Amino acid sequence: MRHLSFIIAILLITNQEAFSQTDTMAGKKGLMFSFSGLNLGGGVGGKYWCPNGYALRAQINGNYMKRIGQSYESDMVSLSLGIEKHIDVSSELSPYCGASLAFSRTSDLDIYYNKLISYAVNVYGFVGVELWIHKSISLSGEQGLLLTHSTSENKQSTLYLRTSTSSLTLMVYF
Repeated sequence: MRHLSFIIAILLITNQEAFSQTDTMAGKKGLMFSFSGLNLGGGVGGKYWCPNGYALRAQINGNYMKRIGQSYESDMVSLSLGIEKHIDVSSELSPYCGASLAFSRTSDLDIYYNKLISYAVNVYGFVGVELWIHKSISLSGEQGLLLTHSTSENKQSTLYLRTSTSSLTLMVYF
């Protein structure tokens, strides 16, 4: 936890002069394909580069999980909007930090075949690294913290903070 806080602090304190090459990315758009965890999670979305190393992103995510040996299933769909701040996008490796806001719907089926639907608002803070493998294709990985406020059909409300699932993203720019 301290390491993540330290990395975020370094990224935010970094000198603005490090972004002298970012104007070459400004105005670029891309398709985003993300994969997270081993439980069939991922999403599709888009990214738009702004001046000074900032990028805006929007994404639709889904997740399906079934526990082997148990009668438990869960599926989730969410819509998220976020912003990234990149460091040195002129190189092949571009570290970044950011935040996003997501709205999600989760459906759980327990061992007694009771279905419970819940809705959540998620605030996600993350750090990541984008690796350019071609001028129009990149791979990135990120890890972050997730703050969630969830309300279920039976009026139960929960608030929790946890680390998020690591994700791998393929970007195709045009």
